[in-house]
Amino acid sequence: IDYAYVSIEQPGGGSAMLFVMKSLRLAQSGQLHVSGGVPAIFYAQDTIKIDGAVNGVQAGQTPAGAFEQDSTGHGGGPGGGAGSLGYNSAGGGSYCGLGGKGGKGETNPASKGGKAYGSPELLPLVGGSSGGGGATVNSSGGTGGAAIEFAAGQSISISMTGVINVGGVGGHANGGGAGSGGALLLEAPVVAVHGILAANGGGGALNNGGSSGQSGQPGDTAALGSGITGGVGSAGTVVNGGDGSLDNGSNSSGGGGGGAGRIRINTTAGKADLSGATLSPAATTPCTTQGTRA
Repeated sequence: IDYAYVSIEQPGGGSAMLFVMKSLRLAQSGQLHVSGGVPAIFYAQDTIKIDGAVNGVQAGQTPAGAFEQDSTGHGGGPGGGAGSLGYNSAGGGSYCGLGGKGGKGETNPASKGGKAYGSPELLPLVGGSSGGGGATVNSSGGTGGAAIEFAAGQSISISMTGVINVGGVGGHANGGGAGSGGALLLEAPVVAVHGILAANGGGGALNNGGSSGQSGQPGDTAALGSGITGGVGSAGTVVNGGDGSLDNGSNSSGGGGGGAGRIRINTTAGKADLSGATLSPAATTPCTTQGTRA
């Protein structure tokens, strides 16, 4: 694909990387992994057709425009979850949906999930917030989901095999909260989605030597927290992440699950063709909306 790219300043604040091309076609066997420090905008002068998988969740890489945990243990971003204190677990990151509370410790109260933020219009385009964590890499919060926009001069088509996933990253053991889902914006005169659009939260991590939680899933199934105490991520009609809990038998708590991100579809008519599509968060929630093109 021939394309040009440039860093731009978004209306409302914040920079983004803009990729411009004549048209974009992702074959059924194709994969597009999107990472980096700022949101990514793909603009095709003619059409965009996605038959393969676009993934903002890639192991070892920061999702485009997402927030990471800060050095104090608090989750990064406007909806970052609270960090862990002693033997409790951290709260999940929020965006449109709220992150779950971390499981309380034997003597410490539960750490809170983050606060909701952002607008349905996704102006400016901004990524998901991270869960809280602890003082080490092995107990860090999961990074928030990516911020990605696809815009076309004529049309956008996501086929039955097409998937776009901007889910949050699962919390890392010990006791990390999960990242919230990210932001996905589709904008063209005509948009047809018959595949999957997902901006789900990740699952919280088990404390006390446990494994990490799952990252946001490419569908409407909730990401699992690790063990029996990690909170699940948002999915489908459930936009808030699940709370972590405390297993009194092992004195092991779990991080909170990540809240839902945001999906926005803008067309000339204000209504896309969504026949056969799986949208998560669901189109019946305030976290997935439609509007008219500017």
